Amino acid sequence: MGDDVLAVNFSKRSDHPMTRSPDHPISRTIFHVDMDAFFVSVEELFDPSLKGKPVVVGGQRDERGVVSAASYAARKFGVHSAMPLRTAAKLCPQAIFVNGHPERYREYSPKFTRCLGTSLPW
Repeated sequence: MGDDVLAVNFSKRSDHPMTRSPDHPISRTIFHVDMDAFFVSVEELFDPSLKGKPVVVGGQRDERGVVSAASYAARKFGVHSAMPLRTAAKLCPQAIFVNGHPERYREYSPKFTRCLGTSLPW
């Protein structure tokens, strides 16, 4: 998957009062996975020419609807999820608009979850 899908930040935090007691020291790991561009990354798997370009998933620029996901290149222009497609087109006229493919996301979501599970440090 694309680099923007697997952005994992591991951090140990054992100093929080709820995570340990004198008798039972407990540590926990908190990680944040940025999945904002997951749909875009899946689309890039099927069309590698989209990589690094401003991409908007959710419909066409002249349609009524909202952005489901935007690549980081499109986000630099202010495009974000839930924004009307027409607004996204005004903010980033050079963006490539792609219809969503829910069946692809359903297929790749468990694959990503398995990948993440094998990447965890514990």
